[in-house]
Amino acid sequence: MNKILKQMTPKQRILLYVSLVIAGILLVALMLLTHAISKKSDENALIEDQAEIAQSTTATVSPTKTATIAPTSTLTATVTPSPTATASVDPSRDLNSVKAVVANFMQAYISRSLDQAKPYMTDEFFASFTNEDFAGVSSSSRSGYEIASSGVIEEDSKYEAKVYLHYELNGQPSGTSIFQLQVFKKSDKFLVSSMSESQ
Repeated sequence: MNKILKQMTPKQRILLYVSLVIAGILLVALMLLTHAISKKSDENALIEDQAEIAQSTTATVSPTKTATIAPTSTLTATVTPSPTATASVDPSRDLNSVKAVVANFMQAYISRSLDQAKPYMTDEFFASFTNEDFAGVSSSSRSGYEIASSGVIEEDSKYEAKVYLHYELNGQPSGTSIFQLQVFKKSDKFLVSSMSESQ
């Protein structure tokens, strides 16, 4: 190497030294650039990892919210049946049933048939009659009836009806009697429990 340098002119030596310095600078610059690129890649990889972690966290949170909200709406829906249970007794429907059983009983009373009236009477009320008592006197006939009114004595158990009973004698109207009938409700069945004539 020394022999080569001795053979070179001063000008050639200066060019060699300059070339070596430039080569050294370029080598250092290349090393710095490689280091910067490597550092940038690491930062990008770190950012990507953080993004993946954020996405996985979001995915695990959203089902939890859904699971918490769903039972709440179900609980709200189960409250709705309570108003239906409150309105179980319908007084107007019961009074229609009272009028129906009184009408059937009075039709049998006009016909003077205790057997025909039995399905519409309580056992105690039926036992209080004989066939003769129920038929009554035959001098005037029972020609018709009119249910004047009906009402509630005890809600959902005891009711009353006011009935006009018309008579005929020899084909002509001969008078009217007023009767108060009590109707008893048991197991959704309506039965006449008493009948008394009003003065």
